[in-house]
Amino acid sequence: MKKLFLAALAAGIAFGANAQLDVLKAAEKAQKSGKPFLEVEEMITPAFTNPETNSLAQTYFIPGKSAFDEYDHLTGIRAIKRTVSLEDSVAMNRDLLSGYKYYMKALPLDSVADAKGKVKTKYSKEIVNTIAGHYNDFCNIGVYLWDGQDYKGAYEAWNAVVALPSHPAFSKLLANAMPDSLLANYAYNQALAAWQAKMYPEALKSFDKAVELGDNRLDLYKYAAGCALEANDEAQLLRWSKRGDDLFGKTNTDFIGNIVNVYLQKKDFDNAFAIINEAIGKNPGIAQYYVIRGVLQENKNDNSSARDDYRKASELDPQNAQALYYYGRQICNQAFELNDEAPTTQAEYTAFYNEKIRPLFEQAIVVLEDAYKKDQAVIEDSATPDYKRVDAETRMGEVLNYLENIYYNLHDEAMLNDVKKRKSYL
Repeated sequence: MKKLFLAALAAGIAFGANAQLDVLKAAEKAQKSGKPFLEVEEMITPAFTNPETNSLAQTYFIPGKSAFDEYDHLTGIRAIKRTVSLEDSVAMNRDLLSGYKYYMKALPLDSVADAKGKVKTKYSKEIVNTIAGHYNDFCNIGVYLWDGQDYKGAYEAWNAVVALPSHPAFSKLLANAMPDSLLANYAYNQALAAWQAKMYPEALKSFDKAVELGDNRLDLYKYAAGCALEANDEAQLLRWSKRGDDLFGKTNTDFIGNIVNVYLQKKDFDNAFAIINEAIGKNPGIAQYYVIRGVLQENKNDNSSARDDYRKASELDPQNAQALYYYGRQICNQAFELNDEAPTTQAEYTAFYNEKIRPLFEQAIVVLEDAYKKDQAVIEDSATPDYKRVDAETRMGEVLNYLENIYYNLHDEAMLNDVKKRKSYL
């Protein structure tokens, strides 16, 4: 009985294997007869997970060839009609990426031993020639997918563009397909697409690839740091910010600000101050460094030192609306603090107010109104990027809140109404 059971089991295994091979044969027949790619893919899907077939090159070659054949057919239609329907356009994008995915999976599995035991390949030549022949299509499809907000698809298309020239199987055909400078730009766009798709590790890896290929633009480092920040990846944020600061620190303070903020969020003031003080020591004429240090001082509740740093920043760069706002805000807050300490009798309070509080309010008005005008000029400049415009508008609202409070305390009804009118425009 035991032998009979084993024989039956063996027969069952053989039947299962034959069934899976029948799936391949049926799918191959459908592919050769020109059935739609999605139909071929559905037919062969069970073979992807069956241990008898999931390691065969044929399992992935069949849907890959179906996808490329359909893509070429639709390309021919577009060449004749000079246009394709939206449905066919979507299918073309899908076919190219699916064909690439399946062919790249089949390629390392393609090894067949002949009667003498010598290993040969059956599909590799066709796979390599087909993918290489569509190389420029990956460039173009990436643009279409990006414009259609299919950022994951755009990433995959441009990943082929960047990866194929250095792939051992394609290097002879594609080694000189495009210069490194152009490849670097595709890697950069690939990174942006991955970032938009929230594929953060892939995005950061692509930014690295762009740098490796020679791209050292400022925006690359800013976006890589921004991607790391969005991904909540502190190590990568510090890494990209340090690299960016090394290259652009003398003209751009965003990177040192990122680094300091990492330590500020952890209340690690020792490291935060050490970094910004070192930066000021190397380049004492950079206004924004003092703004950054002023923020640290405020977070340590050292308002006097913060005020000094903001004043220094506004003196070094009179156009720095942020420095002006922070300085004016600190002066205003100083007046409010003094008001809390003022004498309680009316006569003494009036004298104290006129001598100590009112001058601070008047000083704050000059600084805050100046900050408002600087931001207003930024908004009115048509060349201002959107993100700077948003920053300026937000700051203007905050400035007006302080001015409203000051004019109220000064009993200046005309200017109070003026501030309320300006607030209604924001």
